[in-house]
Amino acid sequence: MMIKVWTDSAEAGLLDRSGDRGSTFVYLPETIGMRAVSVTMPVRLASWDTRFGLAPIFEMNLPEGVLRERLRLAFAKATGTFDDFDLLGIVGRSQVGRIRYTGQKEKLEEDVPFQSVDEILERRRGGDLFRYLIERFASFSDISGVQPKVLVRDENAFSAHRKDARLSQSYRGATHIVKFWEPNEFPQLAANEYFCLKVAEKCGIDVPRFSLSEDASALVIDRFDLRLDGTDRGFEDFCVLNAKRTDQKYSGSYETSILKRFQQFANSPHVYADIEKLFTLIALNCVHDFPSSLIGRRRKDMRIGLRHNISVSFAWAEQFART
Repeated sequence: MMIKVWTDSAEAGLLDRSGDRGSTFVYLPETIGMRAVSVTMPVRLASWDTRFGLAPIFEMNLPEGVLRERLRLAFAKATGTFDDFDLLGIVGRSQVGRIRYTGQKEKLEEDVPFQSVDEILERRRGGDLFRYLIERFASFSDISGVQPKVLVRDENAFSAHRKDARLSQSYRGATHIVKFWEPNEFPQLAANEYFCLKVAEKCGIDVPRFSLSEDASALVIDRFDLRLDGTDRGFEDFCVLNAKRTDQKYSGSYETSILKRFQQFANSPHVYADIEKLFTLIALNCVHDFPSSLIGRRRKDMRIGLRHNISVSFAWAEQFART
């Protein structure tokens, strides 16, 4: 079955399998240029074909690690297979950025379950928080990265730091990213990332609002692409801009993969200020294709995305040496 692709909550095109292992995407006739799925894939009559797997923009947010395995165990029997196309069909209706996915004949309804962020931060829920969040929110969490994470919806989003700000009660999409860790893998990862974000913030790097739970078991981050009116900003990481698959995210040089690509696709009035920010990120050694991203829909409003994925890996040097 084909997957319907949506941009800005409107139908944009259809994605289908092609050949033995590839895929093909075609825009609907009425799709206008501003609703292109990516700055690398402008609207056109001809299809966009990928010989192996999915195009980078469709693969960009797919879950990895524990989250992907949880979804595989839950859905592989029903789908008969479990490749990236199947995974996208399961979780694609809820993700970061302005793209969503549904079945070919389905309407777009995100309807992410409610979860109080305060309950997570104050550890008011008893039992295994990690398992609870994975089981309840896995199928609503099209978000990449090996570190376990899910997307949740808190009706009080924004109100914690702006008394006059609150999303419409009709908004049913995700508002926060919740990251956590398992005790036997990368101990205190949430705290590690929390303090790395603090350092980045002190260095003048733009980061989203973030909070560490009282017991340091979870890091909660405001969705960096969500506007106050409930609409989504465009979001494309540098893997997409470099036409790389996710498994190639650490390859290439800073100069080619990041700086040159940024200058190729970004043309906002803030381009030189953003280049300075990129150099700061390089100096901090916290930039590569995957977490580095552009926010916006068109070249003239593309900006460097807020940093939301920074940690120091040498904290687990001994663990890496044993594996």
